[in-house]
Amino acid sequence: MNSVPLVPLSELIAASLGAVNPAKTPDEVFDLYSIPAFDRGRPDVLPGRAIGSTKQIVRPGDVLLSKIVPHIRRSWVVGQAQGRRLIASGEWIVFRSERIHPDYLKHVLIGDAFRVQFMRTVAGVGGSLLRARPPQVAKIAIPLPGLSEQRRIADMLDRVGAALVKRRAALAQIEEFCRALYLDLVGDPATNPRAWPVLPLGKVTQCLDRDRKPVKEELRLHGAVPYYGANGQQGWIDHALFDEPLVLVAEDGGYFETPERGVAYRIDGPSWVNNHAHVLRPFADKVDIEFLHRALRHYDFRPYISGTTRSKLTQAQMSAAPIIVPPLERQHDFAHQMSVANALIRAQHASLADMGRLFASLQYVALGEGLWSSRDDPYKADAMA
Repeated sequence: MNSVPLVPLSELIAASLGAVNPAKTPDEVFDLYSIPAFDRGRPDVLPGRAIGSTKQIVRPGDVLLSKIVPHIRRSWVVGQAQGRRLIASGEWIVFRSERIHPDYLKHVLIGDAFRVQFMRTVAGVGGSLLRARPPQVAKIAIPLPGLSEQRRIADMLDRVGAALVKRRAALAQIEEFCRALYLDLVGDPATNPRAWPVLPLGKVTQCLDRDRKPVKEELRLHGAVPYYGANGQQGWIDHALFDEPLVLVAEDGGYFETPERGVAYRIDGPSWVNNHAHVLRPFADKVDIEFLHRALRHYDFRPYISGTTRSKLTQAQMSAAPIIVPPLERQHDFAHQMSVANALIRAQHASLADMGRLFASLQYVALGEGLWSSRDDPYKADAMA
């Protein structure tokens, strides 16, 4: 890709989108591309009366890039119209150009090289309000080969991506089995049919949030210690803050609106945790750690979260959330049952990691990321002006 030009995104951003207030046509049904809809994997189909504010009008093939919660990679290609108007929330930057193959641009926007530059455009007053600034994003230049080469690259990455999707689906099935085992133990958490004790989370765990520490990606010294955030591992670092089995619960940036995706996870061994995840150590005389993990993994924290622009679960709110606490012997039996499932989960995660590395390598070569990062970056000089 040595002859591939670098093109600033300003040349690809949709110049004039138009807007619509769906409330003015309350009976009209729209396809709404929003951040929560992206996390669910499909646009919402809603009548105008159910949509709260003015939205951007988009077209099939437009490419969307989320400017909020920028550490989560979100890029979406608008699908074909199904007889309804297509609209998008204002959290998206919209790209539209005859020079781009939509799937190629989507891959670029979620790639590592773009993300390094994208995160430099971020501004805000803390994790819950961070967002990318579109005028600065527009200055980022990306490799843009001809359309036929873009299609070839997108098709290759899509094939590997599809294999990753299948592997994640297998992992999701195992997770569903684990959820079923948990519900078999406690019954419906809403009704507690076994009449077991219900205790606030703060009574069965110690919160270690005071010991966590965020480190910007560019300041982390690469090592063998996992670096964790709201939704899992975010990278690596050279030394640990913790070295024990713990349960992490998202504080902000978590999937609170879609708890089936998981809002808590377990970690073991040396680790570093940033300030987007609460850190819980179970009281061994009250709860087994694997039981705690499964009790919280899909917990519906929505009644306990706050924040208007970004959902946040404070330590106090989390500690007040109730959980069912069966006898310890039953919890330990449950953990023993879970050991086989957890071995399968670890094997699936290892396979996903290998495939992820393959995908990253293909991205590096196919998207010209080595070329991209080796050239002068026109964005660097004035992005923060």
